[in-house]
Amino acid sequence: MKRVLVWLVISVIVAPAVMSPARAAPAARTLFVAVGGTTPSLNPYTVGSTPANAIFLQMFEGLTRVSDKGKLEPALATSWRAVNATTWEFVLRSGVQFHSGHSFGADDVKYSIEQVLRPETRAVQRTRIALVTAVNVVNERTVRIVTERPFPLLPAQLATIFIASKRYAEEKGDAFLADNPSGTGPFRLVTWRPGGERIEFEAFDRYWGGRPQIDRVLYRQIPEGATRAAALMAGEVHIANNLPIDLAEVVNRTRGYRVVSGFLGNGLIIAFNLFKDGPQQNAKVREALSYAVDRETILRDLLKGHGRVLNGQVLTPEAFGYNPGLKPIPFDRERAKRLMAEAGFANGFSSTLATPIGRYLMDREIAIAVAAQFQEVGVRMTVQGMDLGSFGKGLLEGQFPVFLVGWQNSPQFDADTALQWFQSSSAYKWTGDPTTDELLLKARTTVDPAQRQALYAQITEQMRTRTFPSVFLFQTKLLYGVSAQVDNFVARPDEYYNFRTIRVR
Repeated sequence: MKRVLVWLVISVIVAPAVMSPARAAPAARTLFVAVGGTTPSLNPYTVGSTPANAIFLQMFEGLTRVSDKGKLEPALATSWRAVNATTWEFVLRSGVQFHSGHSFGADDVKYSIEQVLRPETRAVQRTRIALVTAVNVVNERTVRIVTERPFPLLPAQLATIFIASKRYAEEKGDAFLADNPSGTGPFRLVTWRPGGERIEFEAFDRYWGGRPQIDRVLYRQIPEGATRAAALMAGEVHIANNLPIDLAEVVNRTRGYRVVSGFLGNGLIIAFNLFKDGPQQNAKVREALSYAVDRETILRDLLKGHGRVLNGQVLTPEAFGYNPGLKPIPFDRERAKRLMAEAGFANGFSSTLATPIGRYLMDREIAIAVAAQFQEVGVRMTVQGMDLGSFGKGLLEGQFPVFLVGWQNSPQFDADTALQWFQSSSAYKWTGDPTTDELLLKARTTVDPAQRQALYAQITEQMRTRTFPSVFLFQTKLLYGVSAQVDNFVARPDEYYNFRTIRVR
C-alpha cells in the first residue's frame, strides 16, 4: 500500500515531467542542484558542516584537496615536505587570483590559518589543526607551518582549511565577508539568500585550473526529500541529493533520469551530550540504549538495505584505523531493561532526540524509529526535527541532550577525522574523557602507521565496551537523483561536489 501511495504522490506532482522530462528542462550550461541543507553563513571559518563545506569548496580552496578517487593532491600548494619532526614546508602555486582581484600569496595562508586558530573565531575546523603553533612566511611562495608535536596528518587536514584574501578582509571587514566571500575557487558568488535557501555561483574566468565547463551553479535548499524528488522530475533541478528510498526507485525507472549511489564515508550515531545535565550522563543508561536498538530491523524495513550496520564504532571499513575486531552491539531488550534498572531508571525517563531533516538518508525517519525502540525500555524520547542551520547552531552551543548525527571519516579516510569530535576539546562540546583525550592526541601525533592503528584499536574498543559515548547505528548510502542532461557527476563519499568537470547538455 505504501508503494502505491508513493506512486500516486509522484504522479500527481510530476506527471507532465514523467511523460516529457525535456519539456521543462532548465537553461543550458546552468546546473540546478536541490539539497537538503546548505549553510547559514558564507563565512568559511564559523561554519563547518559537510553540506557547508560542499558549498565553500565551490568558492574556496585549501593548500591541498582530495580527488574524486579519494587521493590527496595539490591545490593552492604545489608541493610539501617535512623539514623536521614538527615543521612542514609548503610551496605555493603562482599566478592565482582571488575573485576580488587580489593576488594569492603566503600572507593569505598565514592569515587564514591564524583565523581558524583564534579562539574568538570559534572555528569548528580548529580541532583539525589544533596542534599548529605558528605559520611562518619564508617568502611570497613559501610558508612553514610549525606544530606542537609531530603531526603527520597536517597536509590532509589542510584540505578543508579554506584560504581567504588577507587584503580583501582588511579592506572590507568581517561583517561584509560573511555575506560576500572572495576565494580562489572555480566559481564566484553571484547571489545569496541568508539562511542558504538559494545560492548562485558563476564560473570564474581566471581560475588557475581552467574555466569550468558550466557557466552557473544554483543551489536550492529543500529539506523535504519528496519535494526534492518532485523538483527533479518536474525539470526544475538537474541533481537532487538524499532521495527518499521509495522515490529513488521511481526516479531510477523514469526515462531521462538515473540514481547515482555509493556508500557515505560517515558513521551515523545517536550521540549523548555528557556536558548537559540528564540521565544520559550515566554510562549504564548509554549502554542500555545501545542494546535497545534493533539495527537490523531498521536497516531492512526502513532503509531497505541501503546501508550497513556499524561494527560497534563510528569508523567505517574504508577508514584507516577501522577496528575489524569489533562487532555490532546486539539487540537485547531484556539486557537493556536490566541495565536501566541498575542505573536507577527502572521506570525510564523522558528526554528529547534532536535530528536534522534532509541532512542524511531518512534521518528524521531513523530518529523516529530509534525513539520508538527506546520507548520499549521506558525511555520516552520526543523527536525534535529541524533544518540543518538550526541543528548546527544547537549542536555547537550544546543545546541537545541526545541527537542524531554523522561523523565523517572522509575526505581523508583516516580515523582522526571522525574521532577528533570525541575529544573533550572539540568545538562541539558533547563528550570526552581524560583517557580518550590522551589516546587520541597520541594517535594523531604518532608517525608510525602500525602504532597509530594499534592506538585506534584501543580507542574504539574502549568506546565499545566502557564509555559508550553514542549508539552506533549505520553507514548509509548516498542516493542522488540525476538528470540525463548531466555528464561526469560523481557521488563522492565525502558528499563534496566537483563541479569543475561537470557538463550540462
